[in-house]
Amino acid sequence: MPWSCEHSYRVSQAHNTGSHTGNGAWAWDFNMPEGHVVTAPADGVIRMVRDDSTRHGCGPDYAWDANYVIVDFENGTEALFLHMKAGSARVSVGQRVQRGEPLAEVGNSGWVCGTHLHFQIQQTCSSWWCPSIPANFTDVGDPERGTTLASNNCPDIIDADTLIQAHQDQPDNPAHSENGKGGAPTPGQADASTDPTSKLEITCSQSGNLAQIPNLILMFGALFAWNRYRKYKTLLQKPRQKS
Repeated sequence: MPWSCEHSYRVSQAHNTGSHTGNGAWAWDFNMPEGHVVTAPADGVIRMVRDDSTRHGCGPDYAWDANYVIVDFENGTEALFLHMKAGSARVSVGQRVQRGEPLAEVGNSGWVCGTHLHFQIQQTCSSWWCPSIPANFTDVGDPERGTTLASNNCPDIIDADTLIQAHQDQPDNPAHSENGKGGAPTPGQADASTDPTSKLEITCSQSGNLAQIPNLILMFGALFAWNRYRKYKTLLQKPRQKS
């Protein structure tokens, strides 16, 4: 998809309808709000950029006033991003880009009847406005009007442990550094919620006080024996009354 993976957008116009005729017959329009960033759908080189137009309107008279970015795939085909926001381009002509790299922001330039992204795969030609060609999105195909698409243009996860570590919350107070930590069960580990033995072990180990019960019993027993000894000693020390 021509945007980052945390977003989803709806197709507002598909092929051979409305303004999508001629060179734009195989294009898609996506309902993207102003300021949202478009990204490279594949590796390539920036062939053309326009970033200075603020003129726009709902009609063909404004068609040549659009800002755009073109990513050349160096195989005779390229991707055209149309209706970019003035001054938002993050790339320049000749720059090599990789899949997922930010290109520019959606805005209002050229022929627009409401903010949107016009996107098409086209044959490379001498202009920015080249004949579009049929294309499919990976794992999606050719979406029709009204389809909402979540992007699959996401970075590859190389090291899962590093990713988890990067997203782990850090406590503000060092004294609370042990609070809230957890982990995943290891293979074959029983679920404590359904194993009474495990539940008992967890309860004892977490409480800490139950482990002291034997010591407490010994202590109370010693005190009880000491008190009994003191009472007996007191009776022995009392003088006997003469009869």
